[in-house]
Amino acid sequence: MITSELVLATGTVVRGDIVDKTGAIITSGGEVYGVVCRDADATKGETKTTVYAEGEFNIEKVKFGSVTKTKVIELCAVKNIYLRTEGGKK
Repeated sequence: MITSELVLATGTVVRGDIVDKTGAIITSGGEVYGVVCRDADATKGETKTTVYAEGEFNIEKVKFGSVTKTKVIELCAVKNIYLRTEGGKK
């Protein structure tokens, strides 16, 4: 797995959130930045956290808001983030 730093200016993120480069939960029109490794809270000021920028993850353990599973799999694959069911290929 490859990690990257995420600078979070506002809000909160929790482990497993699929986020864009601002830390917002991914939307159908967004660009995936990564999967949050550890919780972060920027409600009192800017903070940093780590995201997985590449890797393979259990789709049942990540959070992606209102995007369909099919769409989030497509958006993540562009960034070499692969979402699968446990023990499966899809």
